[in-house]
Amino acid sequence: MRILYLDCAAGIAGDMLAAALIDLLPEDDRADLRAAVDRLGLEGAGIEIRRVTRRGFAALDVVTTDQPDPPARHLPDVLGILRGAGLEPDALAVATEMFERLAAAEARVHGVEPERVHFHEVGAVDSILDVLAVS
Repeated sequence: MRILYLDCAAGIAGDMLAAALIDLLPEDDRADLRAAVDRLGLEGAGIEIRRVTRRGFAALDVVTTDQPDPPARHLPDVLGILRGAGLEPDALAVATEMFERLAAAEARVHGVEPERVHFHEVGAVDSILDVLAVS
């Protein structure tokens, strides 16, 4: 078994974590990720994976695209999108748990039920793709 340690003393952005994990995959598995994005059925959703150099360091960059005015999404909407993507059962379980935890935290802050939480940025395509990529 291999163990991966992430030293994120100052935090980490979803796209940064996704890029770091995708960079560990063989090229063939990256095609599987692109296919999963296509199966989400989200108009305008896309993912571009490219090699870049930033401040002298080579890295993978993951850029997502979305439609100009994405619809408002709640937890049931996001979970429905994930269920319809044909994900592997383990990946679906991880992604579902991530969004349920986010909804529970938002619900506590706003004093509403998790199903009624309006996912602003977290319901956007880039966040859905970040969670999908790390699942």
